[in-house]
Amino acid sequence: MRLVTSLQMRECDRRTIAGENLPAPTDGLFLMERAGLGIFTAIRGHCRHLSQRPVLIFCGRGNNGGDGLVVGRLLQQRNLWPSLFLLAEPHQLSPDAAVQYERYVRAGGRVRIVPEEGALESLVASELRASSRQRPILVDALLGTGSRGAPRGVLGSCVELINQLRDKRDAEVVAVDLPTGINADTGAVAGKAVVAQLTVTMAYVKAGFLRYPARTHLGRVQVVDIGIPHSVEEDVGLPIALMTLEEATRLLPHRAPDVHKGGVGKILIVGGSPGLTGAPAMAAMAALRAGAGLVTVALPRGLNPALEAKLTEVMTLPCPQTAAGSLASTAAKTILARAGSTDVWVLGPGLGREGAALELVRALLGRLRGAMVLDADALFALGVDKWWRPEGVPPAILTPHPGEMARLLGVDLSQMSDPPWDVASSYARQRRCVLVLKGAPTVVASPAGDVWINPSGNAGLATGGSGDALAGVIAALLGQGLEPVEAARLGVFLHGLAADCALPGAGLAGLLPTDLIASLPQAWGLVQAGTSPTGGEGAWIRENWYRIGGN
Repeated sequence: MRLVTSLQMRECDRRTIAGENLPAPTDGLFLMERAGLGIFTAIRGHCRHLSQRPVLIFCGRGNNGGDGLVVGRLLQQRNLWPSLFLLAEPHQLSPDAAVQYERYVRAGGRVRIVPEEGALESLVASELRASSRQRPILVDALLGTGSRGAPRGVLGSCVELINQLRDKRDAEVVAVDLPTGINADTGAVAGKAVVAQLTVTMAYVKAGFLRYPARTHLGRVQVVDIGIPHSVEEDVGLPIALMTLEEATRLLPHRAPDVHKGGVGKILIVGGSPGLTGAPAMAAMAALRAGAGLVTVALPRGLNPALEAKLTEVMTLPCPQTAAGSLASTAAKTILARAGSTDVWVLGPGLGREGAALELVRALLGRLRGAMVLDADALFALGVDKWWRPEGVPPAILTPHPGEMARLLGVDLSQMSDPPWDVASSYARQRRCVLVLKGAPTVVASPAGDVWINPSGNAGLATGGSGDALAGVIAALLGQGLEPVEAARLGVFLHGLAADCALPGAGLAGLLPTDLIASLPQAWGLVQAGTSPTGGEGAWIRENWYRIGGN
């Protein structure tokens, strides 16, 4: 499922209306009629007892308001007479919205024109007075995807009023295309924004929907097909996609009944330092839980007894160490000797930042030929320096959090103002790697610059060790034959889904990486079956994002 920025959405509309590279142009009013019908259908499916409840539609002057006017006309055609508030003078409407206004009025629709602040609250109260016992339905058709900044004037007052009615009257709020006040590209809220229970968006999910705080304002998201041809999407080029449950099910590797442990991935994890033995241990266990056949941890020999005590199913490779107890640069010889029996390398979990360990990473990076995941302190070893891998090997997978990403770029974290998909796409193209930029949401970018935004996971992942588990999951999928981009996409999805599976029992504040690791087989089974978790806090939101509905 492709996601769009506001600029891309405008270009898709423009090309469709102009008929660019199409057999014929499409009237903008036709697109608006399709949008209004989709919104009306979504409201009828979402809002129970529609005929018994007051419906208030708030329309702005642009095409978003035009969509609202179509909804109003469709409601009254079915003897469901809404109260429509136009927050502009009719002569201020966009051309298509003006046509829809005339159609609405000619059909006998009731409209209150409220272009200035002051009268709106009393007019709305008057409309609701006769139906004080019914739960109102409020349709936000104020501003569309092109709006920026905080809603002002009567629009700002209307946003406040909608949210007040939602809280005080238990009103059900439906947003047209997006809740007013949300930035469609960044997900930011400049001042105030409508909080909806249902967002009916046109043609594509907007990229900013996957970011916070937007995600807390959307409620359910339903996508309406307004008639933009697929060829337009291809011409415009939409590099951002939403990772879905269906896509995860398609990517999931299948294990043959006669497979050998050596045939599903031999993983070697290089890491560990004094005080940080838990990181490689969690990466190793996550790799096993995600299906790896054989997992070994290469670590300083002085830490071997501790790791042997932590792990039962994982093998260890004791290596030379420095006086401080970290991996020595001479450990490269011991590690390279395992090259013939290793499919996937994971560098970084718990490695530490001693100079010799960082030097070891740089040496291995240029000599190891298998698939590779770089995490944690291995990323610190890279810094802003140019790094390379041997010719003809799979692209490395880097898994930075925002702070590590800033270091890779040589900037302060506060300077990273671009959306994460732009940051990830640019770096992945420049360094010809697969980049997993962790966050809410996590973003995966390919060497070609294509981007996938991941919807799974929850705030319980904000715990040390979650990233180590992710590195292990991705490594396991590489070992089972997935290409780096596919392993990263599916790994991030499974990792988040496992956290969602663990959430009902653990709770957000108590979710540990070990809980997530233990839930990986359950997450695998859900993806295999094509279902998502139910029950527990926020389950319906997670279900919504795994399966964004159509009409």
